[in-house]
Amino acid sequence: MKIKKAAEICHMSPRNIRFYEEIGLIKPTRVENGYRDYDTEDIERLQQIRVLRNLGIGLESIKAYFKKEKTFEQIIQERKKELDLQRKDMDALYRLCEQLEHQDLPLSSSVTHIIENTLQEKKNKQTPPVYGKLLSSNVKNRLSRRALLLNLLASFVLFMILGYIFFGSLLNTLLSYRDTLHQSIINLLIFIIVIAISYINCVYSCKSTYFELREDGIYYMDKQSPCSYWNVFKHILKNDYLSCMEFVSFDDLAAVKVDAQTKGMITGGNHLISFFIILFTKDERAIRLDSNLFFGEDHFMLVFRVLHDKAPKWIDPKHLDRILELPHEKAYKILDDFYWEQRPWHKTPMYQKWKTKQSKGREK
Repeated sequence: MKIKKAAEICHMSPRNIRFYEEIGLIKPTRVENGYRDYDTEDIERLQQIRVLRNLGIGLESIKAYFKKEKTFEQIIQERKKELDLQRKDMDALYRLCEQLEHQDLPLSSSVTHIIENTLQEKKNKQTPPVYGKLLSSNVKNRLSRRALLLNLLASFVLFMILGYIFFGSLLNTLLSYRDTLHQSIINLLIFIIVIAISYINCVYSCKSTYFELREDGIYYMDKQSPCSYWNVFKHILKNDYLSCMEFVSFDDLAAVKVDAQTKGMITGGNHLISFFIILFTKDERAIRLDSNLFFGEDHFMLVFRVLHDKAPKWIDPKHLDRILELPHEKAYKILDDFYWEQRPWHKTPMYQKWKTKQSKGREK
């Protein structure tokens, strides 16, 4: 059956069903024209997903259950622990409200200050923040403590070799006239210089352009992000790089747009262009995700579809409904062709001459 019929039976939206397919929870068959065909097993799986999501169970736990990595009892126990923590938080807030009610005080500046201090103390005593389950990322462990230490070690080895080649001869030349300086002192100076350079290089290589799509929203960082290089370095050492990223909740999205730009005559995508996605937020921010952040067509289409499901408004490219129904490769080809036709420069005599030359070269 088609996706609309499956959505009616399972009391879901077609968007949700496509999203569950993107993250691997269901795998409907494809007919010859590329459209999805849902059988009874797919319907049963979707109904199970709906029930588990209504219980508040996360997608990663649901995946683990269907992969037989966890039993139903285990994921229910995990959910009970989460609810128990939430209940304790709610009880604490309830007791605070009761105290304020019995004291019968007006909301003066002093009372406001007391409430803020109490809530802040409660917040400080809580466990570290729990981020949403990962859906898509371009990080790939580059911001882990292990990767950072390996980068530091590699930098140290490289700069140590270069240090003895360049700094060693330089220091020997500058300090050779001093009889009191021994080779061990020169070696120590080289070692200190190499350590300093390696450390600085490692700190400044931490901050780059990264993004992650999670269940609770988009985490994003680039060179202009407010978090300093040093703070990024410290948080990576704590394995908590997400706290340095800017966060955009899906509820804060105002619109999403996909577009393309010319990359030149030689470099770029299939037709010498590259795609980018722009996220417009309610607080008037615009976050751009360029094609170099994606690991190929499949990754781009996954992010494209997830954001389409989450955004309240989509600035549509051509044939959007059809694109969402097709496999990654065909969907990307439609986008590629659509934006290619919007670029007037490829119809210029210069490009036609270059294209003719390329065609003759292939014929030979």
